[in-house]
Amino acid sequence: MITIASDFSMIEEKRQEMIASAELLGYTDPFTIKFSQELDTLLNEELFKQATWYSKKKSYIII
Repeated sequence: MITIASDFSMIEEKRQEMIASAELLGYTDPFTIKFSQELDTLLNEELFKQATWYSKKKSYIII
């Protein structure tokens, strides 16, 4: 099972890859876009996990 700390480190690592790619290759380069999409996926997965946990606790997230 992946822990919260490793989830956030994966997100941060992907964010750094995207930033480095953007600085080196530009914002519209296919590699930068790929990293951005992968980061979006990681963030969406984390938000889903948090929303699921909160819904089980009968709490609501207001963003």
